[in-house]
Amino acid sequence: MDAASLGRAITRATEREATDRVAILEAVAEAMPRLGRGLSPDVRAQLAQRVAPLVESPRGELSALAIEIAARTGAPETNALLVTISSRRGPEGREALAALGLVEDDASLARLREAVTDDDAAVRAVAVIALGERGGADDLARIVAVAERGPWAPTLAASFAVARLARRAVLTASDADAICSIGLARDPVVRANLIVAREDSTATIVPSAKAMA
Repeated sequence: MDAASLGRAITRATEREATDRVAILEAVAEAMPRLGRGLSPDVRAQLAQRVAPLVESPRGELSALAIEIAARTGAPETNALLVTISSRRGPEGREALAALGLVEDDASLARLREAVTDDDAAVRAVAVIALGERGGADDLARIVAVAERGPWAPTLAASFAVARLARRAVLTASDADAICSIGLARDPVVRANLIVAREDSTATIVPSAKAMA
């Protein structure tokens, strides 16, 4: 699927008589990462405009796919819409939060940093994973705070976020103590993610025996 095919497919998905909208958007969502930055700004803007009507579809599966595609276009107007939707309660808001991890602008990053302090544990869990995709080393403290606050789901999500930060090579040896503080958790999956973080980091981050015992 090329850029022209993407546009035609999204247009088809917005037509009233379309009966295969989910399948169409699944194909588009799969193709977007592969085409990556090869799409021109004009093409991205056109794709964003075409998918926008489906972002707020009452059909959850359609809305989720449209939100992902919209985020991958990187169009400023779409980014602003996703930030707005991410403040809503329920699945649609969480889908938009997750998609902000794909968006490279300051407003999206600010929204993620806000969301990791939300009172809703499900919101914190989604936001912290997305922050692992977009944040930098200065966000590690925010991620650790999510882990320490609990309950289990946000703590697990925070460990994934730390592993992702390490894979993106934004952690240094000075971050070892913060990583070890999450390592105090007894959950094996959390600890496994921290081992991944240690091994993927550009620095050699070796947790203390006390932290990982």
